[in-house]
Amino acid sequence: YFADRVVPYLESREAARRGAVDAFTATLVAAAGAALAILIFSFGGPEKTRLAMLAGALGFAFASYNLQRARTDIQHGLLSLIAQHFRFRYSGVLPRPPAADRMRTLKLLPEFNEERFEDGIEGEHAGVAFRFCEAELSMRRKGAKRNSKSVVFHGQMFEIECPTQFLGVTVLQRDWGALNMFFRPGEQFSRVG
Repeated sequence: YFADRVVPYLESREAARRGAVDAFTATLVAAAGAALAILIFSFGGPEKTRLAMLAGALGFAFASYNLQRARTDIQHGLLSLIAQHFRFRYSGVLPRPPAADRMRTLKLLPEFNEERFEDGIEGEHAGVAFRFCEAELSMRRKGAKRNSKSVVFHGQMFEIECPTQFLGVTVLQRDWGALNMFFRPGEQFSRVG
């Protein structure tokens, strides 16, 4: 499968990858040249330095965006091919999966008010349906002087259906004790809230 499907796909995307890398390099060189020209030929004090830094930063942002877009296109195509091989379904960017609401209700996820779900794969293995995706959950706080955003969870979310009935109770909880390994001996981590 790798030789028949994956290698031809990667070879077909190689020209696009090289083009994106070449465009990234050319844009960076142009932005650096523009910034240097502003510094050398422009009049003014700190304003010309700020303008040169702005030109460099904008050039870098534009170049990075285009490179990332090409990388993402290739990645999505590759993951789709791999999922097809195992008869699974792949989705690049997806809406909030139903499992996220259940996990939030059960307090298996920290509080968040911004979310991004991507690289979802769903299918069935040995008669058991499953879904998983990558999740990035953030908390954005608005303050009087400035806003802040912190990522509170970035990882995989799994949902596995159980085809048999449970005769007992299964308890899932976060492992707060694992955080103790980051503290000095004798110091304890205490959960707040």
